[in-house]
Amino acid sequence: MLHSSTDLLIIGAGLTGLTLAYRLRDSGKSIRILEARERPGGRIHTRYADGHAPLEMGATWLGRKHSALWALLKELGLEVFEQLQEGLALWEAQAGAPAQRVQLPPDQEPSYRIQGGTSALIEALVAGIPEGTIVYGEPVTGLRREEGRVVVATAASGRYTARQVVTTLPPDLLFRSIPFDPPLPDALRRLASATDTWMGQSIKVALTYARPFWRTDGLSGTLFSNAGPVTEFYDHSD
Repeated sequence: MLHSSTDLLIIGAGLTGLTLAYRLRDSGKSIRILEARERPGGRIHTRYADGHAPLEMGATWLGRKHSALWALLKELGLEVFEQLQEGLALWEAQAGAPAQRVQLPPDQEPSYRIQGGTSALIEALVAGIPEGTIVYGEPVTGLRREEGRVVVATAASGRYTARQVVTTLPPDLLFRSIPFDPPLPDALRRLASATDTWMGQSIKVALTYARPFWRTDGLSGTLFSNAGPVTEFYDHSD
């Protein structure tokens, strides 16, 4: 099935793809976003449950150095709060050794979190672009240049065409999952396969409690371990 053509097609409804569509919302260009998942956000994923603090299962922190993100949050009217990182931390030097209590030094570059969860940013961007821009459950299976346009094949419902295509996938994932016709240069392919995806090999786990009981004992909720399986652990209270 051939869908109507657009000026710009964006692959991925994560932070990059949504921000691009948000910035171009008044450009007069027709824009479509194809997202393989059934939700927006990409590697930003906050889980919500009534009566519980939001659980960040994806990207969580930002710092003052992320000036573009700070500006976007201000534009969207989203507030931040500082990550609690004071008191005592637990440190496991090696497997089988008892955990030691260590005093955390003052953080010269504190980390911050978005009020309401990181997905609040995603929800604000989705609300700021025209309804129907995003097509969910539409994994891209191929890109082909054809008569001045790009034909985008998908696994779910056929193909789309666009004057321009922007992909927001991590470079290595892009080349492993989507074939190009004509093929892109070998040098670019080698560079993409050698480009690491930040936190791409990480696994995240969350535990929930009714109250932060560790604070009554002077603990920060921070844990470091040389043994694992959890190597870093932080208080995610809202």
